[in-house]
Amino acid sequence: MRSHHSTGSILHKRSHSLPVNCPHIRSQVEIEVGRSPASPATPDFLIRSQLFKMAKKMWEMLENNPDVMNQLAAKLGLSSELQFYDVYSLDDPDQLAHIPRPALALLVTIPLTPAWDRNRKAEDAEMELYTGSGPDEPVIWFKQTIGHACGSIGCLVSMINGPAAEFIKPDSDLAEIRKAAIPLDMTKRAEMLYNSEPFERAHKSVERGGQSIANSTTDRNGGHFVSFVKSGGKLWELEGSRKGPLDRGSLDDDEDVLSPRALEMGLKRIIKLNSNEGGESLLFSCIALARKSRTEAREFGAVSANVG
Repeated sequence: MRSHHSTGSILHKRSHSLPVNCPHIRSQVEIEVGRSPASPATPDFLIRSQLFKMAKKMWEMLENNPDVMNQLAAKLGLSSELQFYDVYSLDDPDQLAHIPRPALALLVTIPLTPAWDRNRKAEDAEMELYTGSGPDEPVIWFKQTIGHACGSIGCLVSMINGPAAEFIKPDSDLAEIRKAAIPLDMTKRAEMLYNSEPFERAHKSVERGGQSIANSTTDRNGGHFVSFVKSGGKLWELEGSRKGPLDRGSLDDDEDVLSPRALEMGLKRIIKLNSNEGGESLLFSCIALARKSRTEAREFGAVSANVG
């Protein structure tokens, strides 16, 4: 059973993750191209056209739960020293005590409410398409061009940014994807991931690992995957359907992604957009990436020794 939360009252019990509405990415790109004021001669139009041509592949949706995401992380090549944990509350210290700190990333699924949708469109209208690349890029972000890959891409960016990147196994698929992505622009990076056989194999190896049943071609009633990571002293909101990574503000050295300020700038900001307009309570799912606790590490070592 998985944790999910209601914003009316946080549920302190484990239950199924909500189905994930990872929209048909071809439709997203069609909308972006259709509403772009750019002419066919502009670089902006050419970029959108390239993304449109890529947006044909469609996968099965993933559940946002530690079992699935830990399997995906291990398959791609993240060290077993890190793992995902259920987040049972955003405010109760007792309900957060099982998560070793600092938490390095939050991976969230949350419904696209009318208020959040309007906010996203307003923000995107003020943004240019992302042009970042290279070793000085503050975070590595991918434009999503694979339908329903939002969960695996959310997991990916949670692992390859910030301190979590130090736990990537050398010569692993994850290390190769990260290395290949760094010098590429947005379009080439999306194309690289679209064509990555190791990434696709890893996704498909866990896509039936969840507990809820969803039809990837018809289910549209769940939530968006969003990753929050701390990198370079800032909180970054990473989602492949946006125009680029979003800098949500500075964090002190002792503030992680579960700190009160990070939550206010990140997940709680989205929740408040809905509550401020009198929206219904939101059902969302949240997991955190952190180092394995000492107790878990000792238990893992004992099991490994017994197996050996």
